[in-house]
Amino acid sequence: MFNQEPNNDYTMIVRQTPEGELTTTSLVIAEGTQVQHKNVLELLRKNQPDFEEFGPLTFETRKGSPLPQGGFAKSTTIAVLNREHAMLLMTYMRNTVVVRQFKKQLVKAFTDMERRLAAKPAFDPSQITRLEMAQMLLNAETERLALEAENKKMQPKADAYDCFIDASGSYSMGVVAKMLGVGQNWLFRELRNRGVLIPRGAMRNTPYQRHMGYFEVKAHRYEQPNGEEKVSYTTYVLPKGIDFIRRTLGFTRIDPMLPIPMN
Repeated sequence: MFNQEPNNDYTMIVRQTPEGELTTTSLVIAEGTQVQHKNVLELLRKNQPDFEEFGPLTFETRKGSPLPQGGFAKSTTIAVLNREHAMLLMTYMRNTVVVRQFKKQLVKAFTDMERRLAAKPAFDPSQITRLEMAQMLLNAETERLALEAENKKMQPKADAYDCFIDASGSYSMGVVAKMLGVGQNWLFRELRNRGVLIPRGAMRNTPYQRHMGYFEVKAHRYEQPNGEEKVSYTTYVLPKGIDFIRRTLGFTRIDPMLPIPMN
């Protein structure tokens, strides 16, 4: 199915999730390598701890297609794989000619999709209809009310943290890492693995939309030597985000005396 590369269109191999992450599936890899899907799933489950060093493995059950006589075919369980999952899986498979060919296609697919996303034109508000604008405003208000309700329920568990949570300003990820007693790189990696931060692309290490209430992202424009203007993004943690990170990573306490507000 994937031996040909018409127009270098890899969208049948790699897809983008609503959160912006590029993924493929165990079924795509099974078809591309001409290996039975059940054997691919068995390989994933047998080595699941290895794969989950690069983020949690997600398994989905897809409903079977309709049958002519009525009803549906048997449902299929598939694994959704990020880039690291997919590449590790390929190294665990027997290195046949077909597997080697598909390895190259898989690498090209992820690279091509990343380039497409990076080259995607900036958001153009003039192209939004009134109905779409109204829906966006409604969604924003719904999210605001939900976040407001959630914030009222949040109560820090440490007395020292009670004083800190009321502070204003945001904090760098490096400072938050010191509060937890870990390295900054470790903190970024674990938050990516837990689906809090985007793992790659132009928005790497910035939070997914569903977690934006705990962070602040600042854009920095800079000019390259060739005169091309670029934008980089830096993630900061809001005060309420400190306890969110602590709970997400399973820490029982933090040291609130370390942080220095970042303006």
